Amino acid sequence: MYESLDNLINGFGGNWSTVTLNPSDKSANITLSGGDLVATATNTAWKSVRGTHGHSTGKRQFEVTITTRISYVLVGIGTSGADINNYLGYDYLGHGLRHDSLKFNTARHVTYNPGYVQGNIIGVCVDFDIGTLQFYKNGVPMDNTFNICFMIGSVKFYPMLTIYANNDVLTANFGATSFSYPVTGYIAWNIGFRGI
Repeated sequence: MYESLDNLINGFGGNWSTVTLNPSDKSANITLSGGDLVATATNTAWKSVRGTHGHSTGKRQFEVTITTRISYVLVGIGTSGADINNYLGYDYLGHGLRHDSLKFNTARHVTYNPGYVQGNIIGVCVDFDIGTLQFYKNGVPMDNTFNICFMIGSVKFYPMLTIYANNDVLTANFGATSFSYPVTGYIAWNIGFRGI
């Protein structure tokens, strides 16, 4: 009989680290709450926050709830070098999906339907083994997958969020609690980090 993933993890000794948004790796104009999973904007300007842990292998998932949206918000992945005082996808290695159906990379955008609104849950699924990125809205795939294979293996990617307007709020779930819309074949972003 197969053991649950939780039992397998505990069998390795437990003490596994929980991925959160990083209080030491964010714009000064973002406050974190809710165990560092809730990001709130405190002014109106481009600003971002990175997750505490990155990956470069495996098939990984996280979710972001659009808690309060007043203006521009972006959800996606970036590297440790992405500018936290700009929007996600401004640089060569960042990929950010904006609420109005635009997906950004290298400060350029392509249409990525449909958009999302306050209350939606956006799933971010990265297959590092074949180099693809897929977004989901409330469990339904959004448009096509993106090929990011030329970046894979040489750099770690981190969850990243961008919020623009004062009082915009995004809530992340990296798998410490059950996903609202788990995607078959993907494991939580949390899995695989041993606590120190």
